[in-house]
Parts: sequence; structure tokens; C-alpha cells
Amino acid sequence: MSTMYQRCVAHYTTWRNARRLPLMKFTGRDGAAMKTILAYLLKLTEGDEDRAEKGFQFILENWERLRPFLQTQFELPRMEKYLPEMLDNLNPHGSIGRTPKQANSEAVARVGSRVAEALARRSGTRPAPGEPTPPEATT
Repeated sequence: MSTMYQRCVAHYTTWRNARRLPLMKFTGRDGAAMKTILAYLLKLTEGDEDRAEKGFQFILENWERLRPFLQTQFELPRMEKYLPEMLDNLNPHGSIGRTPKQANSEAVARVGSRVAEALARRSGTRPAPGEPTPPEATT
């Protein structure tokens, strides 16, 4: 992830400079936020670093499509906080008319659903929609 991390820091710095945002000193807090953002995107892309990096670039390239409040959250720690809402806002099947709390809980539910599906694939069973994944047998 370190090479992807470095490339995404470069994308972010270039993006900030192109928008003439205030100069920043990249701090440990910014680095931690970037790592969290990338970890979240890696989870959504099932570990595909190329797709996760492209996802980060997509957010930056489509910044103007975000609702006005989200466009003001350009610092990495703020982006980290609002990432699920940003992704939902950029989703073509987006969240018009929903509150940020609803959008976040729906984003978390989607991620939870993907985790449940991955666990089901791993165990070889698939629960019916709405049913919890059965616990693994212990011996």
C-alpha cells in the first residue's frame, strides 16, 4: 500500500494546487487520514489497489458534483470523516433527499452486506437475503 499511498498523496497535492487551496504542511494527522481513506477504498474494491487508487482519483476529479457542504471538506481528516457520504453522493443512484445520517448508515449497511457475502463465499454457504450468516462450526 505504500506505493499506492505515495501516489494518492501526489494526486491529492496536485489536486489542491490546481484549485489554489491554501498551502498545507502534510502532517501525521493527514497521513493517518489518507491511510484510513485508502483502507476503506481497498475494502470496497476487495483489495484491488489499482481500483482503490482510481476511486480516490474519481472523488477528486468529481469534487464539483458533491453537494456544497461536502465541497468544503477538502482537508484529509474531514474527507475521511465524510467519505461514505461523499461516495454515496457521487454514486449515480445517489442519496438525493436523504440526510447525511441516513446516507452513512446505508453506506455502512452496504459494506456490511459485502462482508457477509464474502464470509458466505468463504464458508461455501450463502444465507438467504435478510438472514444472518451462520456461525462457523467449532471443533
